[in-house]
Amino acid sequence: MDEILQAFRDGIPGMAEVRSAIDKENASGHGLVTSFTVRWQPETSVRLRHGALPAFSGAGTVSGASMSVITTGFEFPFLLRLPPGHRPGRPCPALLFLHGIGERGADPAVLTDQGPFRFVSAGNELPFILIAPQLEKGRHWTEDTSGRPSDTQMLRLAGFLRQVSEAYDIDPCRLYLTGLSMGGRGALRLACFLPRAFAAAAVCCGRASERTDPDRMLYPIDGMKDLPLWLFHGTEDDIVLPEHSLSVLRQLTALEPRTDRRLTMYPGVKHGCFHHAYLERELYDWFVCHDIKTPVRCPAGMSPGRR
Repeated sequence: MDEILQAFRDGIPGMAEVRSAIDKENASGHGLVTSFTVRWQPETSVRLRHGALPAFSGAGTVSGASMSVITTGFEFPFLLRLPPGHRPGRPCPALLFLHGIGERGADPAVLTDQGPFRFVSAGNELPFILIAPQLEKGRHWTEDTSGRPSDTQMLRLAGFLRQVSEAYDIDPCRLYLTGLSMGGRGALRLACFLPRAFAAAAVCCGRASERTDPDRMLYPIDGMKDLPLWLFHGTEDDIVLPEHSLSVLRQLTALEPRTDRRLTMYPGVKHGCFHHAYLERELYDWFVCHDIKTPVRCPAGMSPGRR
């Protein structure tokens, strides 16, 4: 623990320093590190896991509520799950999930074992309305069809959020955001596009920077400087390099060091960190610790970064 803690205590290190610290910790005789979580507030601390990671062992029994596929009447088709005891007219917290590239299409049912839906499919309960819009094949959350940066889907998501918020009585002070891979990129962009719309966000193997240059941001990220943020990444991810998560943390911490930010890394894991992250009960407990006292409602057609 001392090696990894020291690597982060004086700032956000590079991956060479992270891997060196993991190697030294593994050599300490305490067993192999299978994940570590760093938090910076109120002071830098590290929690290590030795032993098996949480893993999905197949669908369990989803009690008290069911999942619904909604295909008409909204900006996107989406998968919906209402929590047990949900009552129309009573504001309820909600978690918006943006899927990865492999789940695009016209059948939101494919999302039932993705992200937070996997957690409830394994027989667990959550207090949120779970909402997962599905993107059409050939489209990207943050790019146009030619691969250039585009906020077209951000505008659609802003409209979609207004629709579902009104239809399902979402508490505007307790709206949370998460996404993985392509959806992780989308979540980071959406958090900046709709500043202060979310109470907290968690992103798995996402990036806000150029694919080959983690330090070159694709857009200003100051809209996230006050957003509680938990990033997850595999140290050996060769699709979205873990340096992208480190760079986001480094730049956000320079803007506002007091915000609640956490990083969980999985040594030896490649692009599939989300297979473990969304089964971490602590993630959902962390979400409910945050709310927005004065939520900002964003009008349709708003410009990025403005309220």
